[in-house]
Amino acid sequence: MGDSFPSADHEASNSTPDQPPESPATRVSSQTHKAVPNEAPSKPRKPKPITVHHGYRYSNRSRRLRADKKVGEAEAKRRKELVRESVEGFKEDLRELNRQRDKERREQEAPREAEKRRQEAEQRWKEADQRAQESERRWREEEQQWQEAKQRRKEAAQQQRAWTERFTNALEDYVLWSQEKDSRRWRDAWARYSAQGASLPQRLDFTTIVWPVLDPPTCSPPQMSDGPPIINGLTREKLMEFLLSPEHSVGVNSRARIQAALLRWHPDKMARVLEIVVEKDRTTVEEGVKIVAGELATMLRQVSEARRM
Repeated sequence: MGDSFPSADHEASNSTPDQPPESPATRVSSQTHKAVPNEAPSKPRKPKPITVHHGYRYSNRSRRLRADKKVGEAEAKRRKELVRESVEGFKEDLRELNRQRDKERREQEAPREAEKRRQEAEQRWKEADQRAQESERRWREEEQQWQEAKQRRKEAAQQQRAWTERFTNALEDYVLWSQEKDSRRWRDAWARYSAQGASLPQRLDFTTIVWPVLDPPTCSPPQMSDGPPIINGLTREKLMEFLLSPEHSVGVNSRARIQAALLRWHPDKMARVLEIVVEKDRTTVEEGVKIVAGELATMLRQVSEARRM
């Protein structure tokens, strides 16, 4: 029982004289399919004899198998850690390479970026200068337009003043001419009125009688067959305007003027005039004399009352 002998596996490994014997670790790894590739083969070692005590023939072999398994697992873990560290180192190297490349790229791009920023700043300056020139141009145009408008307003004001002056002069001339014309007209009318009062013609009609008004009156047939003819223009206002005009009888007051006219147009006095009036106008002239005499009597009464007041 105390004797030792080679194991069966050892005998099997030695059955092929051309191949070196397998180590226990390689044998365990091949059994568990965890052999590490590309591992340098270990030197063959002489297996230890298995000592069998009390009938347990393979107890030492089992312990060696378990020990070899632990060694294989530790070696696999170590190799896995080495691979992980190698991968992490490669990643770090790659990151460092990328950082270096980024730095070099930034260093290369820095002048281009600076040139680009300079060009952009120059472009912005050119645009700002162009906007300033455009603003100045618009301001000059507006200033020119304002000056032109100011000149037009000045010229328009001068033209307006000249036109106003011409119109004023023309109006003054017209007023003077109109006044002279009216004055001459009043004087001519009063001269005709005075001349007819001094001497009567041989024959008169309604139109040839000089009535005491500036504009000759008009007549129209009566509205009724037995009514008086209608005479227009012999109103109190027209009589007063003619008889009290300042264009004649200077120095004679209103009452004296009206009294003189009333004496001339009194119906008894006008009876002699009616004798030389044509037959067809006699009734019309007689109606006109009544109107004039009545209005003159009213005017004389009003003037007398006004003087007493």
